[in-house]
Amino acid sequence: MVHTQKIDILNIILVFISLITAIYIPFELFIFSYAFFGPLHYLTEITWLHNKKFFLEANMNWAVILVIITLLISLYPLILYSEITINSWVELLLYYISAQYDILLLISLLFAGSLVYFKGKKKLIGIFIMIIIVSIITALFLPNILLFLGIFLPTLIHVYLFTLLFVISGCIKNKSKYGISLAVLILLVPAIIYYLPIELINYMPTERIKVTLAENELLFVGKEITKFFYGFQTSNTYLSSEIGIKIEIFIAFAYTYHYLNWFSKTTVIGWRKAVTKKNGLLILLFWLISVCLYMYDFKTGLMALFFLSLLHVLLEFPLNIISIKEIASTIRSKMNN
Repeated sequence: MVHTQKIDILNIILVFISLITAIYIPFELFIFSYAFFGPLHYLTEITWLHNKKFFLEANMNWAVILVIITLLISLYPLILYSEITINSWVELLLYYISAQYDILLLISLLFAGSLVYFKGKKKLIGIFIMIIIVSIITALFLPNILLFLGIFLPTLIHVYLFTLLFVISGCIKNKSKYGISLAVLILLVPAIIYYLPIELINYMPTERIKVTLAENELLFVGKEITKFFYGFQTSNTYLSSEIGIKIEIFIAFAYTYHYLNWFSKTTVIGWRKAVTKKNGLLILLFWLISVCLYMYDFKTGLMALFFLSLLHVLLEFPLNIISIKEIASTIRSKMNN
């Protein structure tokens, strides 16, 4: 309990460090965190999830479906970027499959949920077919919901909302008052940034940063937020607008704290035990190569790590669903009492 409280206190400090740094250098922080912390996070989390059998009620081998879906999504962009020559019909097929990104993401989420609750080959095959049908119907009749999930599920929902839910789930298990304070603080961060006086920000990215942002479409999520919630149309004024800068501050905070939260909990959730000397050396080597790729060319790093970055999101879905289930169960219990 004492150790858990110390970790919660450390995380409160990390929230402030991430927030203050994001306010002063949002784009530099995001680029650094994504390139430096990101790959190490993907590798260690996937290793830990595998060690935990992906938190599945069903046989963990079913997780290969999530791996295949990730491969189907990421293969075409990688081939396109690397300019590999392949059969035109195969390329067209891969393009069409990759274009169904939103549908495939929804299938992954729903199927991950079914793997948490059910087991049995016949039952899961039937559920999987039903999920495909439901996802296609959603795409036909509720395209905006599917678009919302496609943009935000692997990005801000993953790094902010699921991190918050994970913290709340930890509070329920450990009953830590510092954990509750941490959860409240994370919840308040968007409001703190929104009401932050613009005079305190006084930031404008350098031309080099602007080029990196433009070449790698790193402003895409922020611009989509302004479309969804503010009706603000994408234009060259986004970076010079108050709401644009504040949204980018939030994104930089969310990604940075997401990574720092993970690395701070090596002993609390026990992921350090999953990293042995053998796989630890491989993780370290792959991480160093990844960082070097980002330093050589950010776009090359993005494309090389796209499969791994998306895979860790999909493989985490079962754990996210379990966290939601635990929180909902606690709420129902409190209401019944």
